[in-house]
Amino acid sequence: MDPNAPVQVNVQLDSPQVVVYRLWFQQPGESGWTLFGNGTDEDASAASGHAFNVGPLASGSKIGYQFIFSGNPITGFRIEMVVSQGGVALPGASMTLEGTTDDSGVAVRQGQVDL
Repeated sequence: MDPNAPVQVNVQLDSPQVVVYRLWFQQPGESGWTLFGNGTDEDASAASGHAFNVGPLASGSKIGYQFIFSGNPITGFRIEMVVSQGGVALPGASMTLEGTTDDSGVAVRQGQVDL
């Protein structure tokens, strides 16, 4: 990771539910998180992509994410998130989140990526 270049976060949502999401970053030595991306995706008919730029960020920074799904009970969802610089995915910074909503039609996925 180049601490002098911005980081790109690309999110691909493939879900028949309404999805609300938030993205944060935290640099080394900081106690709090800074929001840099959020949105809502209500397009149940096609996968959609969302892209954000943040930084530059120091080595050892973290990207936090939260995705909240709301729709029909027991339906599948899939998210692909890639953190990259200059069009190249950073090592260990790509993920696929898959699952199904619960009996009430809700699911939450959250975590962080260490840079």
